[in-house]
Amino acid sequence: VRALVDMCRAKVSPLPVLAMPSIDALGPVRPVAELEALPWPSARAAMEPYLLRVERLTAAYDEVARRFGAVLDKRNALRGLLHAFRDKAAASGLGESADLEPTFRLAEQVLWGAPCDVEQAERLVNDYTDAVNTAVAAVGPGGAR
Repeated sequence: VRALVDMCRAKVSPLPVLAMPSIDALGPVRPVAELEALPWPSARAAMEPYLLRVERLTAAYDEVARRFGAVLDKRNALRGLLHAFRDKAAASGLGESADLEPTFRLAEQVLWGAPCDVEQAERLVNDYTDAVNTAVAAVGPGGAR
């Protein structure tokens, strides 16, 4: 999870406002020899608070991974969408259209920059997809001539 957070810090913004849990929150675990000396119900009762902290810490790490991973996934999805629409434009004979190319290049520059401003990239990809849809509709089913 720490590696994912570090990678996200280097590659995308804005980042989720979420603290990174500390393993120190678990506190000390009782020695195994001490627990083995206890009858099972007593050992279980002694370990339950610790196991509850482990479950909570695991859930916190899972949430951090989910939220940070979502930002990276969104960036990757926008990259795919941008290139899918470039392919759509090309299929209509507009692949390197002078009207579309600057919008494409700007979105591409933001998406492949680091850290990538995902919110700005989303706006730019939306601008490009709208422009492609408009241009493709204008040339009709036969494509540009």
